[in-house]
Amino acid sequence: MAIQINVKFTVKELSKSLNRLEKKMIPKVTSDAINTTIKQVEKELLKQLPKKIDRPTPFTMKSFRIFRSSRFTQKGSIFFNRIQWEYMKFAVVGGLGKDRPVPVGRKTNKFGNIPGRRKMVNKGKKELRAAIKGIDGI
Repeated sequence: MAIQINVKFTVKELSKSLNRLEKKMIPKVTSDAINTTIKQVEKELLKQLPKKIDRPTPFTMKSFRIFRSSRFTQKGSIFFNRIQWEYMKFAVVGGLGKDRPVPVGRKTNKFGNIPGRRKMVNKGKKELRAAIKGIDGI
């Protein structure tokens, strides 16, 4: 049997029982609660990222951004930076990226990337990059 907790209240009913100073504090307390929740979500996402993505780089680990709540807006959000979202969207939403040649047997760094490459794929001295039957490869 599942336990279900519902908390419902209206601000009007609550504010009738509060004095003037306490009424001023409601938006700030609400905003602080939102910001605390967002910070906890960010910590949990940072804990889960290495479990879901193989050897994420520090660039990827620092990709989360937060819009903090204020007592006027009372909205907060957590999101990826635009640059990191371009490659993280496939892990979050799913789908396939662009068809790109993937080298096999190349030396990688501790994050699994090919070091020193400027384009998608640098070929070695003994490698040939060609399109065979319309498919790029090395």
